[in-house]
Amino acid sequence: VQVGGAVGRSEEAHYREHVERARDQLQEQVTSFANLTETGAVVLAGSPEVRESVAKRDVVAALRTTTNFSATVGTPFQGMPGMQLYDTQGNLLVRAHAPLNSRQQTIPPEVARVLREGQSLGGVRQDELLGLVLTGIAPIKAPDGSLAGAIEVMSTIDSGFAMERAKALGLRVAVLDTSGVIASSEADLRLRVED
Repeated sequence: VQVGGAVGRSEEAHYREHVERARDQLQEQVTSFANLTETGAVVLAGSPEVRESVAKRDVVAALRTTTNFSATVGTPFQGMPGMQLYDTQGNLLVRAHAPLNSRQQTIPPEVARVLREGQSLGGVRQDELLGLVLTGIAPIKAPDGSLAGAIEVMSTIDSGFAMERAKALGLRVAVLDTSGVIASSEADLRLRVED
């Protein structure tokens, strides 16, 4: 019994270490993707075509430029890609992934922060249309150097992402937000926050 118990504890500790290693790898991957997304937003924000179209509030030109860039470069992150352009007040100018889908309900606090501080930002946030997204946001300067708006590059963190990560890590993966489990590697699943 003692030998069996010791072996069981050893196996449990080994499995726990495996899970913790996988969790840490996943956290590093998300951080790395956030940095890449932020870099993409900074590169796009510096593009003369984007700067000029946003400064002139030329939605058609801005949409053409951003969607062409997105189609050419793509995203290293699993999930549906998206791109949004904001004016200096944080109001949505262009929604490149679904430009006619719906009106903006609120200004994302992350976008307001980038506009206020003039510094790019990468991380995770809840989007009105795409849900949980990995996002990179960068300020856009007009040709005269004044603030013209902001650009946001994003990819969804969804069940497809969880499936890919689960396959790579050899574990079941669940993605949680403050409202509970939103996606897992097995199936979509909802839990109460308390759970």
